[in-house]
Amino acid sequence: MAKMNTASPYTIYVLLFLSVSTGVWAKTVLNSFTSVPSVSSVCTTLSGFITRNVVSCIMACGQSPTCYGTKWTLNKTCSFLYYDCFSTTSLGGAQLITSDKIYKRNIRSCQNNSTWVNATVGCACVNCWVGYYCERYPKNCSELVSFGYPKTSHTCRLDATGDGQAVGVTKCSLFDSGSVFTSIVFSNSTASAHNRSWAAYEGGFRNNSNDFFVGLKPVWALNNYQGLTTVRVQVDFQSNGVAWTWSRESTNFSMQNTSSGYRFTSAKGLLITNSYVPGTINTTYTLNDLLSLSQGAAFSTYDMDQDNFTTKNCASLAGAGWWFNDCSNTVNPLGLAEAIRIPGINMQDPEVQSSFKFFTMYFYNKV
Repeated sequence: MAKMNTASPYTIYVLLFLSVSTGVWAKTVLNSFTSVPSVSSVCTTLSGFITRNVVSCIMACGQSPTCYGTKWTLNKTCSFLYYDCFSTTSLGGAQLITSDKIYKRNIRSCQNNSTWVNATVGCACVNCWVGYYCERYPKNCSELVSFGYPKTSHTCRLDATGDGQAVGVTKCSLFDSGSVFTSIVFSNSTASAHNRSWAAYEGGFRNNSNDFFVGLKPVWALNNYQGLTTVRVQVDFQSNGVAWTWSRESTNFSMQNTSSGYRFTSAKGLLITNSYVPGTINTTYTLNDLLSLSQGAAFSTYDMDQDNFTTKNCASLAGAGWWFNDCSNTVNPLGLAEAIRIPGINMQDPEVQSSFKFFTMYFYNKV
Protein backbone atom coordinates (compact mmCIF):
# COMPACT_ATOMS: atom_id res chain seq x y z
CA MET A 1 0.00 0.00 0.00
CA ALA A 2 1.25 3.48 -0.82
CA LYS A 3 2.54 5.44 2.16
CA MET A 4 0.13 8.20 3.28
CA ASN A 5 1.25 11.79 3.81
CA THR A 6 -0.42 13.56 6.72
CA ALA A 7 -0.81 17.21 7.74
CA SER A 8 0.08 16.40 11.34
CA PRO A 9 0.79 13.32 13.46
CA TYR A 10 -2.91 13.25 14.32
CA THR A 11 -4.83 13.52 11.05
CA ILE A 12 -5.05 11.38 7.91
CA TYR A 13 -6.88 12.57 4.78
CA VAL A 14 -7.90 9.97 2.22
CA LEU A 15 -9.81 10.90 -0.92
CA LEU A 16 -11.72 7.81 -1.91
CA PHE A 17 -12.92 7.96 -5.52
CA LEU A 18 -14.78 4.69 -5.92
CA SER A 19 -17.66 2.87 -7.55
CA VAL A 20 -19.91 1.44 -4.85
CA SER A 21 -21.53 -0.94 -7.31
CA THR A 22 -18.49 -3.16 -7.82
CA GLY A 23 -18.80 -4.91 -4.48
CA VAL A 24 -15.06 -5.66 -4.45
CA TRP A 25 -13.57 -2.24 -3.76
CA ALA A 26 -12.83 -2.96 -0.09
CA LYS A 27 -9.95 -5.32 -0.96
CA THR A 28 -8.29 -3.02 -3.46
CA VAL A 29 -9.14 0.54 -2.50
CA LEU A 30 -6.04 1.20 -0.38
CA ASN A 31 -3.74 -0.17 -3.07
CA SER A 32 -4.81 2.19 -5.83
CA PHE A 33 -4.23 5.69 -4.42
CA THR A 34 -1.89 8.26 -5.93
CA SER A 35 -0.46 11.28 -4.14
CA VAL A 36 -1.92 14.73 -4.84
CA PRO A 37 0.00 17.97 -4.05
CA SER A 38 -1.41 20.43 -1.52
CA VAL A 39 -2.84 23.86 -2.36
CA SER A 40 -6.08 24.77 -0.55
CA SER A 41 -8.40 23.61 2.23
CA VAL A 42 -10.51 20.52 2.84
CA CYS A 43 -14.05 20.61 4.23
CA THR A 44 -15.65 17.69 6.01
CA THR A 45 -18.79 16.75 7.85
CA LEU A 46 -19.41 18.89 10.94
CA SER A 47 -18.99 15.98 13.33
CA GLY A 48 -17.27 12.65 12.99
CA PHE A 49 -17.96 9.19 14.31
CA ILE A 50 -15.75 6.54 15.82
CA THR A 51 -14.24 3.77 13.68
CA ARG A 52 -11.65 1.16 14.57
CA ASN A 53 -9.09 2.33 12.01
CA VAL A 54 -8.64 4.23 8.75
CA VAL A 55 -9.69 1.20 6.71
CA SER A 56 -13.02 1.04 8.56
CA CYS A 57 -13.45 4.75 7.93
CA ILE A 58 -12.89 4.24 4.19
CA MET A 59 -15.28 1.29 4.10
CA ALA A 60 -17.97 3.38 5.79
CA CYS A 61 -17.45 6.06 3.15
CA GLY A 62 -18.00 3.44 0.49
CA GLN A 63 -21.55 2.92 1.67
CA SER A 64 -22.46 6.51 0.78
CA PRO A 65 -22.53 7.51 -2.91
CA THR A 66 -21.97 11.18 -1.98
CA CYS A 67 -18.79 10.50 0.02
CA TYR A 68 -15.61 10.96 -2.01
CA GLY A 69 -13.08 10.83 0.76
CA THR A 70 -12.47 10.56 4.47
CA LYS A 71 -10.75 12.43 7.27
CA TRP A 72 -9.57 10.10 10.03
CA THR A 73 -7.78 11.19 13.20
CA LEU A 74 -5.72 9.10 15.56
CA ASN A 75 -8.44 9.43 18.19
CA LYS A 76 -10.41 7.20 15.77
CA THR A 77 -12.81 9.91 14.58
CA CYS A 78 -13.97 9.47 10.98
CA SER A 79 -15.49 12.30 8.91
CA PHE A 80 -16.58 12.24 5.28
CA LEU A 81 -15.40 14.57 2.52
CA TYR A 82 -17.99 15.63 -0.04
CA TYR A 83 -17.76 16.58 -3.68
CA ASP A 84 -19.35 20.01 -3.25
CA CYS A 85 -16.42 21.04 -1.06
CA PHE A 86 -14.11 20.94 -4.05
CA SER A 87 -14.83 23.47 -6.80
CA THR A 88 -11.76 22.40 -8.75
CA THR A 89 -12.69 18.74 -8.89
CA SER A 90 -14.64 17.09 -11.70
CA LEU A 91 -16.20 13.66 -11.94
CA GLY A 92 -13.82 12.79 -14.75
CA GLY A 93 -11.01 12.27 -12.27
CA ALA A 94 -9.46 15.74 -12.23
CA GLN A 95 -6.98 16.47 -9.47
CA LEU A 96 -8.45 17.37 -6.09
CA ILE A 97 -6.73 20.35 -4.45
CA THR A 98 -6.36 20.32 -0.65
CA SER A 99 -4.07 21.71 2.03
CA ASP A 100 -2.44 18.32 2.52
CA LYS A 101 -1.14 15.53 0.38
CA ILE A 102 -3.92 13.02 -0.03
CA TYR A 103 -4.63 9.95 -2.09
CA LYS A 104 -7.30 9.64 -4.74
CA ARG A 105 -9.11 7.23 -7.00
CA ASN A 106 -11.31 8.05 -9.96
CA ILE A 107 -15.04 7.51 -9.64
CA ARG A 108 -17.52 6.59 -12.29
CA SER A 109 -18.82 9.60 -14.22
CA CYS A 110 -22.46 10.45 -14.93
CA GLN A 111 -23.76 8.02 -17.53
CA ASN A 112 -26.32 7.86 -20.34
CA ASN A 113 -26.14 11.55 -21.33
CA SER A 114 -26.72 12.74 -17.77
CA THR A 115 -24.85 15.73 -16.32
CA TRP A 116 -23.36 16.51 -12.93
CA VAL A 117 -25.10 19.18 -10.84
CA ASN A 118 -23.07 20.72 -8.01
CA ALA A 119 -26.14 22.10 -6.25
CA THR A 120 -27.62 18.65 -5.70
CA VAL A 121 -24.30 16.79 -5.52
CA GLY A 122 -25.46 14.28 -8.09
CA CYS A 123 -26.21 13.50 -11.71
CA ALA A 124 -29.27 14.90 -13.47
CA CYS A 125 -30.74 11.87 -15.24
CA VAL A 126 -32.60 11.95 -18.57
CA ASN A 127 -34.45 9.47 -20.80
CA CYS A 128 -35.82 7.50 -17.83
CA TRP A 129 -32.39 6.48 -16.50
CA VAL A 130 -32.08 6.47 -12.70
CA GLY A 131 -29.43 5.68 -10.08
CA TYR A 132 -26.74 7.86 -8.54
CA TYR A 133 -24.84 7.84 -11.84
CA CYS A 134 -27.98 7.36 -13.97
CA GLU A 135 -26.66 3.90 -14.68
CA ARG A 136 -29.78 1.72 -14.51
CA TYR A 137 -33.39 1.34 -15.60
CA PRO A 138 -36.07 2.20 -13.01
CA LYS A 139 -37.69 -0.71 -11.21
CA ASN A 140 -41.07 1.00 -11.44
CA CYS A 141 -42.42 4.33 -12.63
CA SER A 142 -42.48 5.77 -9.12
CA GLU A 143 -38.69 5.94 -9.16
CA LEU A 144 -38.93 8.66 -11.80
CA VAL A 145 -40.50 10.93 -9.18
CA SER A 146 -37.54 10.40 -6.83
CA PHE A 147 -35.12 11.41 -9.58
CA GLY A 148 -36.92 14.62 -10.46
CA TYR A 149 -38.57 13.72 -13.74
CA PRO A 150 -41.31 16.16 -14.84
CA LYS A 151 -44.99 15.41 -14.30
CA THR A 152 -45.85 14.10 -17.75
CA SER A 153 -45.74 10.84 -19.73
CA HIS A 154 -42.44 9.07 -20.33
CA THR A 155 -41.68 6.05 -22.50
CA CYS A 156 -39.37 3.94 -20.35
CA ARG A 157 -37.69 0.61 -19.96
CA LEU A 158 -38.50 -0.89 -16.56
CA ASP A 159 -36.41 -3.53 -14.83
CA ALA A 160 -38.68 -4.68 -12.01
CA THR A 161 -36.39 -7.48 -10.81
CA GLY A 162 -33.25 -5.33 -10.93
CA ASP A 163 -31.26 -8.01 -12.75
CA GLY A 164 -32.23 -7.40 -16.37
CA GLN A 165 -34.33 -10.56 -16.54
CA ALA A 166 -37.75 -8.88 -16.91
CA VAL A 167 -37.18 -5.63 -18.78
CA GLY A 168 -40.22 -4.17 -20.52
CA VAL A 169 -40.85 -0.99 -22.51
CA THR A 170 -43.90 0.92 -21.35
CA LYS A 171 -45.36 4.35 -20.71
CA CYS A 172 -45.07 5.96 -17.28
CA SER A 173 -47.48 8.80 -16.51
CA LEU A 174 -46.74 11.12 -13.57
CA PHE A 175 -49.26 13.62 -12.24
CA ASP A 176 -49.12 16.66 -9.95
CA SER A 177 -51.58 14.97 -7.59
CA GLY A 178 -48.96 12.33 -6.80
CA SER A 179 -50.72 9.68 -8.86
CA VAL A 180 -48.51 7.41 -10.92
CA PHE A 181 -49.75 5.19 -13.72
CA THR A 182 -47.00 2.64 -13.37
CA SER A 183 -46.40 0.48 -16.39
CA ILE A 184 -49.22 0.52 -18.84
CA VAL A 185 -49.65 -3.21 -19.36
CA PHE A 186 -51.07 -2.73 -22.83
CA SER A 187 -52.60 -0.14 -25.12
CA ASN A 188 -54.77 -0.93 -28.14
CA SER A 189 -56.03 1.62 -30.64
CA THR A 190 -57.23 -1.24 -32.93
CA ALA A 191 -55.00 0.13 -35.70
CA SER A 192 -52.28 -2.56 -35.39
CA ALA A 193 -52.61 -6.34 -35.26
CA HIS A 194 -51.81 -8.02 -31.94
CA ASN A 195 -51.94 -11.58 -33.24
CA ARG A 196 -48.49 -12.33 -31.85
CA SER A 197 -46.68 -15.44 -30.67
CA TRP A 198 -46.36 -16.59 -27.08
CA ALA A 199 -42.72 -15.42 -27.04
CA ALA A 200 -43.79 -11.94 -28.18
CA TYR A 201 -46.47 -11.64 -25.52
CA GLU A 202 -44.20 -12.97 -22.78
CA GLY A 203 -41.33 -10.63 -23.61
CA GLY A 204 -43.40 -7.70 -24.86
CA PHE A 205 -43.80 -5.92 -28.19
CA ARG A 206 -44.37 -2.38 -29.34
CA ASN A 207 -45.93 -1.17 -32.61
CA ASN A 208 -46.21 2.49 -31.61
CA SER A 209 -47.08 4.64 -28.57
CA ASN A 210 -50.75 3.59 -28.71
CA ASP A 211 -50.31 -0.08 -29.60
CA PHE A 212 -48.04 -2.16 -27.38
CA PHE A 213 -47.93 -4.93 -24.78
CA VAL A 214 -45.30 -4.55 -22.06
CA GLY A 215 -44.89 -8.30 -21.64
CA LEU A 216 -46.30 -10.97 -19.34
CA LYS A 217 -42.99 -11.48 -17.57
CA PRO A 218 -42.50 -7.75 -16.79
CA VAL A 219 -46.12 -7.55 -15.56
CA TRP A 220 -45.52 -10.55 -13.30
CA ALA A 221 -42.31 -8.93 -12.00
CA LEU A 222 -44.00 -5.58 -11.31
CA ASN A 223 -46.68 -7.41 -9.36
CA ASN A 224 -44.42 -9.83 -7.47
CA TYR A 225 -41.22 -7.80 -7.04
CA GLN A 226 -42.54 -4.24 -6.85
CA GLY A 227 -45.78 -5.01 -5.03
CA LEU A 228 -48.08 -3.30 -7.53
CA THR A 229 -51.54 -4.74 -6.90
CA THR A 230 -54.02 -2.10 -8.09
CA VAL A 231 -54.94 -2.43 -11.76
CA ARG A 232 -57.14 -0.21 -13.89
CA VAL A 233 -58.66 -0.86 -17.31
CA GLN A 234 -59.71 2.22 -19.21
CA VAL A 235 -61.39 3.10 -22.49
CA ASP A 236 -60.73 6.54 -23.97
CA PHE A 237 -62.99 8.38 -26.41
CA GLN A 238 -62.72 11.67 -28.24
CA SER A 239 -65.25 13.47 -30.42
CA ASN A 240 -65.34 17.04 -31.72
CA GLY A 241 -62.37 17.94 -29.56
CA VAL A 242 -63.95 16.58 -26.37
CA ALA A 243 -62.19 13.69 -24.59
CA TRP A 244 -63.72 11.39 -21.97
CA THR A 245 -62.96 8.08 -20.29
CA TRP A 246 -64.51 5.12 -18.56
CA SER A 247 -62.35 3.06 -16.22
CA ARG A 248 -62.59 0.31 -13.62
CA GLU A 249 -60.20 -0.33 -10.75
CA SER A 250 -59.42 -3.78 -9.36
CA THR A 251 -57.40 -4.27 -6.18
CA ASN A 252 -55.54 -7.32 -4.85
CA PHE A 253 -54.27 -8.18 -8.31
CA SER A 254 -52.05 -11.26 -8.10
CA MET A 255 -50.35 -12.95 -11.06
CA GLN A 256 -48.69 -16.36 -11.12
CA ASN A 257 -45.57 -17.13 -13.14
CA THR A 258 -45.03 -18.64 -16.57
CA SER A 259 -45.46 -22.25 -15.40
CA SER A 260 -49.11 -21.50 -14.63
CA GLY A 261 -49.65 -19.53 -17.83
CA TYR A 262 -49.60 -16.21 -15.95
CA ARG A 263 -53.02 -16.77 -14.41
CA PHE A 264 -54.25 -13.92 -12.24
CA THR A 265 -56.86 -13.15 -9.62
CA SER A 266 -58.19 -9.78 -8.47
CA ALA A 267 -60.99 -8.19 -6.49
CA LYS A 268 -64.16 -7.13 -8.26
CA GLY A 269 -63.54 -4.08 -10.40
CA LEU A 270 -65.26 -0.85 -9.35
CA LEU A 271 -66.35 1.77 -11.86
CA ILE A 272 -64.34 4.81 -10.76
CA THR A 273 -64.79 7.11 -13.75
CA ASN A 274 -67.94 7.48 -15.78
CA SER A 275 -67.45 10.80 -17.52
CA TYR A 276 -70.18 12.36 -19.60
CA VAL A 277 -70.21 10.88 -23.08
CA PRO A 278 -71.75 12.94 -25.90
CA GLY A 279 -74.60 11.44 -27.88
CA THR A 280 -76.39 8.29 -26.84
CA ILE A 281 -73.32 6.27 -25.78
CA ASN A 282 -73.60 7.45 -22.17
CA THR A 283 -77.17 6.19 -21.77
CA THR A 284 -76.70 2.99 -23.76
CA TYR A 285 -73.40 1.53 -22.55
CA THR A 286 -71.03 1.29 -19.60
CA LEU A 287 -67.70 -0.41 -18.94
CA ASN A 288 -68.30 -3.78 -17.29
CA ASP A 289 -65.85 -5.72 -15.13
CA LEU A 290 -63.59 -7.19 -17.79
CA LEU A 291 -60.98 -8.67 -15.43
CA SER A 292 -63.52 -10.66 -13.42
CA LEU A 293 -64.54 -12.38 -16.66
CA SER A 294 -60.91 -13.26 -17.40
CA GLN A 295 -59.32 -14.22 -14.09
CA GLY A 296 -58.39 -17.79 -13.43
CA ALA A 297 -57.60 -18.50 -17.09
CA ALA A 298 -54.11 -19.01 -18.47
CA PHE A 299 -52.93 -16.56 -21.11
CA SER A 300 -53.36 -17.94 -24.64
CA THR A 301 -51.90 -17.12 -28.04
CA TYR A 302 -52.34 -18.71 -31.44
CA ASP A 303 -49.27 -20.90 -30.82
CA MET A 304 -49.91 -21.55 -27.10
CA ASP A 305 -53.51 -22.70 -26.69
CA GLN A 306 -54.16 -22.60 -22.93
CA ASP A 307 -57.75 -21.36 -22.86
CA ASN A 308 -60.50 -23.17 -21.00
CA PHE A 309 -62.35 -24.11 -24.21
CA THR A 310 -61.38 -27.63 -25.21
CA THR A 311 -62.40 -27.75 -28.88
CA LYS A 312 -61.23 -24.39 -30.22
CA ASN A 313 -58.26 -22.03 -30.07
CA CYS A 314 -59.81 -18.81 -28.78
CA ALA A 315 -56.71 -16.69 -29.50
CA SER A 316 -56.69 -17.77 -33.16
CA LEU A 317 -60.38 -16.93 -33.49
CA ALA A 318 -59.93 -13.57 -31.75
CA GLY A 319 -56.81 -12.61 -33.67
CA ALA A 320 -55.05 -11.64 -30.42
CA GLY A 321 -53.79 -13.07 -27.16
CA TRP A 322 -55.71 -12.88 -23.88
CA TRP A 323 -56.79 -14.73 -20.74
CA PHE A 324 -59.68 -16.53 -22.45
CA ASN A 325 -62.05 -18.56 -20.30
CA ASP A 326 -64.05 -19.42 -23.41
CA CYS A 327 -64.49 -18.43 -27.05
CA SER A 328 -67.81 -16.63 -26.56
CA ASN A 329 -66.43 -13.48 -28.17
CA THR A 330 -67.39 -11.27 -25.22
CA VAL A 331 -63.85 -10.36 -24.11
CA ASN A 332 -61.18 -9.48 -26.67
CA PRO A 333 -59.62 -6.12 -25.75
CA LEU A 334 -56.53 -6.62 -27.93
CA GLY A 335 -58.37 -7.30 -31.19
CA LEU A 336 -58.44 -5.19 -34.33
CA ALA A 337 -61.33 -2.77 -34.96
CA GLU A 338 -63.63 -5.46 -36.34
CA ALA A 339 -62.76 -7.96 -33.57
CA ILE A 340 -62.25 -5.93 -30.38
CA ARG A 341 -64.73 -6.77 -27.62
CA ILE A 342 -65.06 -4.74 -24.41
CA PRO A 343 -67.80 -5.99 -22.07
CA GLY A 344 -70.63 -3.48 -21.71
CA ILE A 345 -69.76 -1.52 -24.86
CA ASN A 346 -70.86 -2.38 -28.39
CA MET A 347 -67.64 -1.72 -30.24
CA GLN A 348 -69.45 -2.19 -33.56
CA ASP A 349 -71.74 0.78 -32.90
CA PRO A 350 -70.82 3.46 -35.50
CA GLU A 351 -70.97 6.18 -32.83
CA VAL A 352 -68.60 4.21 -30.62
CA GLN A 353 -66.25 3.43 -33.48
CA SER A 354 -66.02 7.04 -34.61
CA SER A 355 -65.07 8.32 -31.15
CA PHE A 356 -62.98 5.41 -29.79
CA LYS A 357 -59.29 6.24 -29.20
CA PHE A 358 -57.74 3.31 -27.32
CA PHE A 359 -58.18 0.79 -24.54
CA THR A 360 -55.51 0.46 -21.85
CA MET A 361 -54.68 -1.59 -18.77
CA TYR A 362 -52.23 -0.23 -16.22
CA PHE A 363 -50.98 -0.46 -12.66
CA TYR A 364 -51.99 2.52 -10.53
CA ASN A 365 -50.37 3.84 -7.38
CA LYS A 366 -49.63 7.06 -5.51
CA VAL A 367 -46.30 8.32 -4.16
